Amino acid sequence: MTKTALVFMTATLTLSGTASSSSQETRSLQQPFYQTATEHCTLSASRERPGSTLRLNIGRKDPDHECAFTRSETIKLFSEILDAQEKSEFKGSYSSLLLGSLSHYGWMQRYLMETARRDENWSQKTGKPLSGHENTYVDSVLNRPEIINVFNKAGAKQGFRFSAASCEKVFISEAGLPYDAFCWIEMTPE
Repeated sequence: MTKTALVFMTATLTLSGTASSSSQETRSLQQPFYQTATEHCTLSASRERPGSTLRLNIGRKDPDHECAFTRSETIKLFSEILDAQEKSEFKGSYSSLLLGSLSHYGWMQRYLMETARRDENWSQKTGKPLSGHENTYVDSVLNRPEIINVFNKAGAKQGFRFSAASCEKVFISEAGLPYDAFCWIEMTPE
């Protein structure tokens, strides 16, 4: 074997070992640390890199049935997720919790729509706030204590505090009201 071939093989083995180690770390982060199912839904929670985001994935068992949790179900679900995170082998602090679609949280969706319906700063005629962007409007509604305190109840046992929701991809109904968005919520250890 030539010296060049030996150097090439050594470099290839080193790189593949590094890639393997990196992909193992990525797989361990993507492995759910929490899984459960309800009558119509499957749920799993996983983590992105430490210091980043906890992610909740919600799937429907049957496309004809929605997965829309009540306020009390949301508190119970997120309490269980944070308990499971604390008990898992990959503890860490996280800066946000990915909620996903507001359609999974019926109470939040109703609150958003009713607030916009009564709000003089929202135009149902145009389906937009009178000033600013609809993402900013939805953030301002979901950052109210009525919403944030629900998540704080879920995080209290494990010492997490939630501070602000951030949303994007806001959907507007035919009635000109915001009804869905893709959201996450900031979290810090208390």
